[in-house]
Amino acid sequence: MFEGGTTTAGNASQLSDGAAALVMMDADLAARRGLPILGRFRGMALGSVAPEEMSIAITPAIRKLMAKHAINAADVDLWELHEAYAVTTLYNQRELGAPWERTNVNGGAIALGHPYGMSGVRYIGQTLLELGRRNANKAVIGVCTAGGMATAAYLER
Repeated sequence: MFEGGTTTAGNASQLSDGAAALVMMDADLAARRGLPILGRFRGMALGSVAPEEMSIAITPAIRKLMAKHAINAADVDLWELHEAYAVTTLYNQRELGAPWERTNVNGGAIALGHPYGMSGVRYIGQTLLELGRRNANKAVIGVCTAGGMATAAYLER
């Protein structure tokens, strides 16, 4: 029990084990090797807030990323906003103007798990595959980390 609320299995991602790998390479090299290209990693940005507000650092990281790449919320086909707690996604979604029908469309970390050491790779792979299924082009991912930090990534197909 925390002052002002309770953390439960229903509103916080479970801790779990997992493993993932992601190969990023020059598109020309992938083509020469006959490898499929799932998408393009266009860039990333970091954001931070006070350590006790860790889950909301996604918003400043994504805002920095979007400014750097001159994109706005209407340009984004898919949003993946890390869900350490249910309120994390709700807060960041509201602040960023990310619509429900394009945010965490396959479930977030509460539904899918938050495996240590692989959540970021899972978000990238899952999002690129979903962009392909939807024949969509642009995605933004935001993942909060410990100590009030967050990473945002911009992907294209």
